[in-house]
Amino acid sequence: MPDSIIDIKQDELHLNTICRALFVSIVSPQKYSPTSNGLLDVLLKLYRICQNKEETEGYIRRFYLTDEAINNMVHSIESALLQECPHYTPLRQTISYLLDELICNIQQHSQADCGYVYCRYNKSTNTIDIAIADAGITIYGSYVRTGKYLDIIGENEAEALGLAQEGYSTKDLPTAENRGYGLSSNIRIVTDGLKGEWAIISGNATSVFTSSNRWLLSMPEDIEWAGTLVIARIPLTIPPSYDLYKYIG
Repeated sequence: MPDSIIDIKQDELHLNTICRALFVSIVSPQKYSPTSNGLLDVLLKLYRICQNKEETEGYIRRFYLTDEAINNMVHSIESALLQECPHYTPLRQTISYLLDELICNIQQHSQADCGYVYCRYNKSTNTIDIAIADAGITIYGSYVRTGKYLDIIGENEAEALGLAQEGYSTKDLPTAENRGYGLSSNIRIVTDGLKGEWAIISGNATSVFTSSNRWLLSMPEDIEWAGTLVIARIPLTIPPSYDLYKYIG
């Protein structure tokens, strides 16, 4: 996990990380316009949909937080991936697990009415790109709502995000401390197991993970996601040693 929080305003170097490419370009596209690889366009649409309640479009799906709606949505995504992605089958169990975990987080923590998901094969990068978003109370807000770990996080959203990624739950269950938001397992699956990329934006806190680098960032006050956004880019070239169950728990 990240060792410390980086104040991005004090460290211009990290403005060129994945975080900038995947987020700053959404909120302030006039300031920074990287070459689009398809995912950036999706994230811009997600931002507008979540913050302004616009209608969904293209491959972005809105789902309400009922079991039936979620099951139908996941089935629809899997059917599309089976048709458009020639090498999807070996990753099917992993993608299904990640979708279930991330959607469960929205159900249990966000206090939102619905969520938004994009999951599609990206031919140009030979990856499966996932973006799941909500316009809820943020990870920090979830800790505040339950009154847990406030002595640790204070008013710092990045501290709250870092805590969630280390498995500190907001649930009042005896076994909850080891599960947290499920983020730790998800990150290990994507970055350690599959050598992919992962980012979370919640409020003005951002974490960025690759197989070799990890950052926890405090964004400028005028840049925030009013809710939580999770992004994963998963290569279709699976390492021979990869085993999903190695990273769960």
